Amino acid sequence: MRRQASTVGSDKKRRRVLVVVTFAVGGIRTYMRYVYSRLNREKYAFTILAYDSSEREALEEDAKHYQTDKLIFIKPRYGYRLLFWSVLREVLKERYDLIHSQGIFAAFNVGLVNFLFGIPHIFTVHGLLEESDLKGFSLLRSLKLNLLSFVLKSADVMHHVSQDMVEQYRKLLPGVENSKCKIVMISHGIDVESYAEEKRCKAGSLRNDLGIGCKVFLIGYLGRFMDRKGFPILIDAVQIIETENLIEKEYLIIAVGSGDRQKRYFREVNKRGLSNKIKFIPFRQHVQPIISEMDLIIMPSLWEACGLLAMEVLCIGTPLIASDCLGLREVTKDTPTISVPTGNAQALAEAIAMAVKSPADEEFERFRGEAYRRFDVRHSAVGLEKIYDLLCKTKLGA
Repeated sequence: MRRQASTVGSDKKRRRVLVVVTFAVGGIRTYMRYVYSRLNREKYAFTILAYDSSEREALEEDAKHYQTDKLIFIKPRYGYRLLFWSVLREVLKERYDLIHSQGIFAAFNVGLVNFLFGIPHIFTVHGLLEESDLKGFSLLRSLKLNLLSFVLKSADVMHHVSQDMVEQYRKLLPGVENSKCKIVMISHGIDVESYAEEKRCKAGSLRNDLGIGCKVFLIGYLGRFMDRKGFPILIDAVQIIETENLIEKEYLIIAVGSGDRQKRYFREVNKRGLSNKIKFIPFRQHVQPIISEMDLIIMPSLWEACGLLAMEVLCIGTPLIASDCLGLREVTKDTPTISVPTGNAQALAEAIAMAVKSPADEEFERFRGEAYRRFDVRHSAVGLEKIYDLLCKTKLGA
């Protein structure tokens, strides 16, 4: 595999953490930026090993905000499940006090290597296993789960970001719970301070760049273009809105992001004649200005590990419609969020129409103060740092 490394800075006095991630995109990259930047820089320095992706530049920019020795990018020439070769070479070459895997498959590859080294290992779960990951006959599926459980239970800590994920994995991988691997839940969070000064704006740069007037009701979809994020449900909902003439006011959906399914969704939108209602724009690293310009944000997800975007939207005070799916429902509970049944395009269409007809801007604006208190990433960072400290002390025999 071809390896590309870029050095950001180094301090040998700090405890060194190897962060292993398949693709540092979307919520995983955002999690790393928010949490790692809040950890004590005097105690920990990071090396990040990740597959090259469309968000490489964003990751490099993020790494400037936390103590990073180097970034190692790998070309996924042989498929990302062979990540263990790169992990093996890195731990043979450098000394690490701790490994933090981001995601189940990163943890699996680290676990295969770490049988030989016994480096303290924590892995963060960022979502459910897809059926495509477990495809095969029932016996083969069972073998895959047993192998996954056997490798993962060798880790020290399995970290979840929502209680929904804890319950799902207790059912899926019961062998991990009945092992030395400790299961913990530390809820997600965001850098609320960066949102405190963000103001809602009806005539910002996005509208100017796209030539959209202030009278157009802007609806935002921000995230990965993948089926579990529910974009096909949103397309169906827009089709229903147009067919049933549910919205009289001029509106436009701005779809911001990247992902494997983007071209497919673009073709589907054109095929249905909805290109005048759904406009795609490229991935943007900083979403706050976009959220602030929107009149409404839509999260039609089928499941989320937690739902960082919902936290960001609620901290800015933009009205939000979100599905009641796993993970996301924990974030939106007891908030002004308009909740719709997961996968229900008709309900989503009706909720969008109601939100356009009767905007709830004042209610969401009043909730901002509570959102800052509830979603502050410092709570997450404190919990994670305690685990880091404990694992490193255990290694040092303190």
